[in-house]
Amino acid sequence: MSDELENFKSKYRAHVQPGHRRYAVPKRLSVTMTDEPWDLNFEYENSVQIEMSKRNFETLIGMEAYFKSMLEDRDFHNYRGFANQLVEQHERELRIRNENTAAKLAYEKYLTILRMVDSYYD
Repeated sequence: MSDELENFKSKYRAHVQPGHRRYAVPKRLSVTMTDEPWDLNFEYENSVQIEMSKRNFETLIGMEAYFKSMLEDRDFHNYRGFANQLVEQHERELRIRNENTAAKLAYEKYLTILRMVDSYYD
């Protein structure tokens, strides 16, 4: 994630630091039933504080609106469901890379080659 974070910080000239809040996030439900009460199925995550110029912030907001309009133009009836599928797929691939050293190395090599070839298309 550090490459993505550094790319984000560089692209938007953003300063990212640990935040002062914590958020309760529901844990994923498992298929097996447990005796735990449902209200204990939360974990807490720290926040981050991002400082950037107003123009760059508005660019991010505009990109979100563009993404939403592109999905609507493609007649996706369930925008939220499609976006969730994208996030779940990304999380799945990230988990596979983190748990499998060979997949992680192959992915890093792929990114390196992609960056090398990308300059040709500028």
